[in-house]
Amino acid sequence: MARNARSSIIPCSLAVALVASACSGDDEPPSGDTTPPSVVEVSPPDGATGVAPDATLRVRFSEPMDREAGALVVRSGDTNLPLGAPSWNASGTELSVRPAAQLPSGAVSVIVDDDFTDVAGNPLAMSVEVAFAVVDLDPPRIVSSTPAEGETSSVGTTEIVFELSESVRGDLPSMTITGDGAPTLGTPSWSDARTLRVPVSGLVHEGAYRVTIAGVRDLAGNALDASALGEEGALDFTAIDDVAPVVTDSSPSEGQIDVAWDALTQVVVLFSEPMDPTAGSAALTVSGAATTLTGSWDMGGRRLLLDVTGRLENLTAHRVALEGYRDVAGNALDGTVRLVDGAIDFTTGDLYAPYVVSSTPAEGATDVAPSTSASPLEITITFSEAMDTSTSDVTIVGDGASITASGTWSIAGTSLTVPVGARLNAGASYSIDLTAFRDATGTLLDASHEGLADGALDFALRAPTGERCGDALTNAQGVSIDGALEWLVANEGVIADDGAITCMTSELTLPDGVIRYRKTTPSLSAGGTALHVTVGGYASFEVTAGTCELPASAGPLRCSYMSAGPAGESDTWLDVGPGDYYVWINNYETFGETMVRIAEDADPRDGESCLAPYDGATDATIYTAPASADGEHVWVVPEGLITGMDRTVTPSGALSCDPTTPLGHDMVVAFDKTRADSLVTIDVVPFGNPSPFGPTAHIDVEVARGGCDPTTAGRTVAACETRLSPESGGTTITLDGPAGRLDTWLVAPQQASGPGGLIEGFVPFPGATVRVSEFTPGLGDTCANAIRLSPGTNNVMPDRTHRAYAPSCLREGGLTWYRYTPTRNLAIVRTNAATGGAVVAADGTELGCGADLGEGLLAATTAGQDVCIAMQSSAAITSLAIEELDFGGVRGVETDLGVRFPATGAENVGLYNVHWMVTTPSHLVLGLDGEQIATAPRAGGADFSVSVAGLSPRTLSFGAILDGARILGTVTGSGAMEPRLARVADAAGVAAAVPAFLDTPPTPSGYVEEEISAIARDGANVIVATTRSWSETPALTFYSIPLAGGPATRLGHNTVLNGAGGLAVDATYFYLTSQVGPDGGLYRLRRDALANPASPPELLVAARIDALASPVFLDPANDALYFRATEFAFIGPSTAHVWLVLDPDGAAGPRFAGPIWRSTAGQGMGFDPAGPSLFVIDVSSGRNETSRWLRLD
Repeated sequence: MARNARSSIIPCSLAVALVASACSGDDEPPSGDTTPPSVVEVSPPDGATGVAPDATLRVRFSEPMDREAGALVVRSGDTNLPLGAPSWNASGTELSVRPAAQLPSGAVSVIVDDDFTDVAGNPLAMSVEVAFAVVDLDPPRIVSSTPAEGETSSVGTTEIVFELSESVRGDLPSMTITGDGAPTLGTPSWSDARTLRVPVSGLVHEGAYRVTIAGVRDLAGNALDASALGEEGALDFTAIDDVAPVVTDSSPSEGQIDVAWDALTQVVVLFSEPMDPTAGSAALTVSGAATTLTGSWDMGGRRLLLDVTGRLENLTAHRVALEGYRDVAGNALDGTVRLVDGAIDFTTGDLYAPYVVSSTPAEGATDVAPSTSASPLEITITFSEAMDTSTSDVTIVGDGASITASGTWSIAGTSLTVPVGARLNAGASYSIDLTAFRDATGTLLDASHEGLADGALDFALRAPTGERCGDALTNAQGVSIDGALEWLVANEGVIADDGAITCMTSELTLPDGVIRYRKTTPSLSAGGTALHVTVGGYASFEVTAGTCELPASAGPLRCSYMSAGPAGESDTWLDVGPGDYYVWINNYETFGETMVRIAEDADPRDGESCLAPYDGATDATIYTAPASADGEHVWVVPEGLITGMDRTVTPSGALSCDPTTPLGHDMVVAFDKTRADSLVTIDVVPFGNPSPFGPTAHIDVEVARGGCDPTTAGRTVAACETRLSPESGGTTITLDGPAGRLDTWLVAPQQASGPGGLIEGFVPFPGATVRVSEFTPGLGDTCANAIRLSPGTNNVMPDRTHRAYAPSCLREGGLTWYRYTPTRNLAIVRTNAATGGAVVAADGTELGCGADLGEGLLAATTAGQDVCIAMQSSAAITSLAIEELDFGGVRGVETDLGVRFPATGAENVGLYNVHWMVTTPSHLVLGLDGEQIATAPRAGGADFSVSVAGLSPRTLSFGAILDGARILGTVTGSGAMEPRLARVADAAGVAAAVPAFLDTPPTPSGYVEEEISAIARDGANVIVATTRSWSETPALTFYSIPLAGGPATRLGHNTVLNGAGGLAVDATYFYLTSQVGPDGGLYRLRRDALANPASPPELLVAARIDALASPVFLDPANDALYFRATEFAFIGPSTAHVWLVLDPDGAAGPRFAGPIWRSTAGQGMGFDPAGPSLFVIDVSSGRNETSRWLRLD
C-alpha cells in the first residue's frame, strides 16, 4: 500500500533490495541476461484520489521490455475495463495506454502481471497492483418522476416520486410547489439512495403545478442535473379530480343508538372534499314516512347541515338517505364508505348501556401491523352511542409497560381515534381497559357486551422484522448462545433508512435495522452487569437508552460508523441499569447480513473499556510486574485480541490531538501514580497489523488524568500523540504532577476511503507493548537535573537507566542528560563512540536528533540560552565534544507560511509529488505532475492557485530555475527529441500557454538519454543532466545550454552515477543527489573528470534519496550546501530531511554534514540566497490538504 498517495517511484536502493540487479544494466540486454525486470513507477499512483476519468495509464519498467508481451489489466470491482492501443516510449521502458471509454467513478485498480517480459524474455520479478479513486464528474440525473413531466395526475395524488440515475447523499433537498389552490409539500425522504419521495396535498381540480428541487448531490458532490424535466429544470403537471367523494364523519354516526331525539335539531355530514352545492338531496325516513330535508353548506362545501327540528320520534329507527350528491368535478358520492348503503341510520331513545360496536385493531387480533411512516398505527374504538367526550385518554398496558395516549372523538362522540405510532412494539400483546368510559348521560360502559366481553380491548402486534421503531427485534427473537442473545439480520432483511447512524459524518442513504434489548440486571457499578454489545462484519452501530426514536434527545450511549470487516467484530461495554436499550445497525445501500450479540456481562474483558482497563491485576499472559520498585510494568497485547470500540464512538469522541481521523478498535491501561515528586514514563510501541497509513502497524495514544471516560467532568488530557509505528519506535511519554490515576488509551486510526467518508478498508487493532515506570529523578535523569558541561571536550559517563522526556529519535534504552550554555549560534556535538543523541532547548523543543553522536549532530543554538543533550546511556562513551561556530546560513528554524489548499481546488493536485520548487521575489512556484504548476505568494497567508502549461505531449520533468522574469524548466516526453529546456511559467508562477524552447537538441538524434532531470545555473548558461531512467547500465550525460538560447553542448558522460535528483555546480565540482549501485546520497564529480565516463564520483553524504527529486543548492557566501533527501519507502519509515553540508568543496571532504530539518514526507525545495532561506513543502500529516509551506531560516 502506498503512503500519502504519492507517486509510486521505487528508489533504486529499495528496488535493489527487492529485486536483484533491478538498477544495473543497459538499454540493450547483455548476452545471457537473466535479471528479471521490475516495475518502478505506476501512474496514477497507488492511493491517488481525484483521478480524471480519461487519465492516461503509465507503467515505467526498470529496463527495456518486449513490447509484444504482457497486457495491463484494469478493473472496477470484478469488471475488466476495455483499453485503447498501448504505446511505448523510444527505449521501451515506459508503457502508456488510455481507457477505451471513461473510467467509472470510484475505486479502479491497475494490475501489471508477470506476463510482461524484458527483451531477453525474463518475466517480471513480481506482479504489481495499484488502486486509485476516479473522480466522479457526472452529475446525477432525474431518470423518471411520478407524476411525469407534463402529465395530468389525480387530485388524490399523495406523493411525488423522483428516480435518479445514481446514488446520492442522504441530505434532504430543498423543494417548493406552486400552483392553484393551496398545494403543500411534506417532508421529503429517501426510500433508497436513488429514490426521493415527498408527500403532497391540496391539489385541486384542473390545477396546474410546478415543483422545484435543489440541494441534491451525488457522493462526489456533483449537483443534480434536472434538465430531464425541461429547460426550467422543474416538474410541471396538472391535476384533475377523478376521485369519488366519501363521507368522513357524521352526527349522528352510522348505526348510533340512544340518540337524544328531543335535543337533536341538525344532522351533520362531513365530506372528504368540496361538494357541488346544487346537486343532491337528503330524505329522512321515520316510521315509514319519508321527508325531504332542507340543507345548508359551510366549510367550503365540505360540511352539510340538515335541519331535522321536530321531525324525530323517540324510541324509533331513523334513516337519512343521501341521493345524487357529487363533488365540484362531478364525481358521484361513494356511499359505501362509512355508510355502507349511502344512508345514515340511527335510533333514538335511552334504553341501553353503551358498548363497543367495533374497533381497529379488532378485539383479539394477533397480527396487527406495526406503525410505519406511510401507515401510522392508530387505535379506533367505535361505541354504540354518544359518549362523554371529556374523557379522551386511554391507558395501554403491555410489553412490561403502561403508556397513556390521547385520542380525538368523532363529531357524534361515538368514535375515539388514538394515534400511537411506534409506541407499541411488534411482537408484544396489549390491553386497553374501557370500563371507566361513560355515555353522554353518565351510564358506564357495558363491560359484558360481546364486543369486548371483559370491558378491555385486547390485541397483539405481529412478530417484528427489525425494520424500524415499533418493529424492532426483541429478546424473544434472539438465539441464546453461551449466556448471550444473538440475532442474525439477513441480507436485505431491512430496506428503509430511518436515520441511523446519527454520528455518521456522511449523508448517505443506507437501510438500517434495530434491536430492542430488555436488560434485567443492575449496572456493573451497582453490583450487577455491563451491557455488552457485539456487532459483526461491516456494520456501523448506535445504542440508545429508553427511546428508539432518532436522534435520541439525550444523545446515544454509543455511536460508531466503523466496520470491522467480514471476519471482524466490534464490541462495546456500557455500565447501565435495567431497562430497554436499542441497537441500530447499518452497512450498505443494500443491507448485508449482520450479526448482533448482546449479553449482560458481570466480568467485562480486560483492557477493552474503562469498566475493566489493563492494570496490575491483569492476567500474567498479558502483564509482567516490575522487578524493582522503580522498574517497568509491562503489558504485551497480542495482535487480534482487542475488539472494543469506546473512543471510536460518540459521546466519547475522537482523540484530542486527532479529532478528524476516524478511529477503530481501542484499549486502555490504568496506572496509579503514587507520589507528587515522581515521574512516570509511558512507553508505547505497536506491532502487527499494517495500517491505512503504511505497511506496518500504526496507533494513536492519549493519556488522561481525572477520569478514564472522556465525558468525565474535570478530566484533562496529559499527552496525546498520533501515527506511532514500529519504525519510529513508538513513543515515550513522561509525566510529572500530582499523584493519582493515569489512563492511557491506544487507538487504531482508520482512513476514510469509501463514498461519503465511510471506512471501507477497516484495519483491526494491532499488537502493542506498553511499558510504564515510576521513579524519582536524580542527577542526569532529566534536562532539569542535567549534568553541567562546557563547550569543548568533556569527560562523561552516561549510565542512567530511565527514559524521561525521551526525544523523538531515541526510542530505546536509558537516557543520560547533560546541559551547557552556548556562546555561538551553531553547535556540532560528537561522542567518542556510536550512540544516539539529541540536542534539546530548555523548553523541550528538539534542536537536533540523530542516531549516532559519533558522527556528530548539528543544532541551531542561541548564545546565552541553555540547551540540553540527551544521550543513550552506554559504557563505551567516555567523552563528548561540543564544537561551536558562527554560521550565517540556513540553520533549519521553520516558519509556517500559512499557504492553504484552495477550498475549490482540483482533487488531482498532488503536493505529495513536487517535481521542483522555484523561489521568485514575489512567489513560491511548484512544478507538479503532468503540466500542473502551483503558485502562492511568497509571504504566504493565502490559497495557492494552479495553472496548466501547454506542454502536451510533453510533461514537466524534475528541474527548474528562475531567470529574471521567467521560470525555465526541464520537460520530458517519450522520445529522444522530446526532452527540452523551456520557459514554463513567469515569475508569478502563471504557466505558459505555449512553451518557448531555449535549447536546440543535439543533432541528429536528440539527447542521448531519454529524460532531462536536474538543472543548475552556470554563469550565462545552464547545465542539465540527462538520464536513462532506471536503466540497467547507469548513464548520466551533461549538457550546457545558453540562457539566451542555443544549441545544447555535450560536456561529458558518466556511467557510474545512476540518476540525478538535484544538481549544483561551481568552478571545480558538479554536486548531485544520485546513486551508485544501492548507495544513495550526495556525490561530487570533478568537472575535469567528465571526459572519462568511468570516473568514480566522491560520496560526500550517504543518505536515502529520491534519485528524481532531491534538490541541491550551493550557498557560496556561507561555504555551505543544502540538499533535500527524500525517500518514499514501501518498507520502513519514509524521510524527507533537509541536510546542511559545511565546506562542500573541501579537499578532504566536507567539514560536517547533517540534517537541519526533519520530516517524513514531502518533496521539493527552493532557495533564496538573499535571506538566506530555504522553502519546503511538508506532507508529514499524511493529507494533501493539510500540507505545510514552510520557510527555513
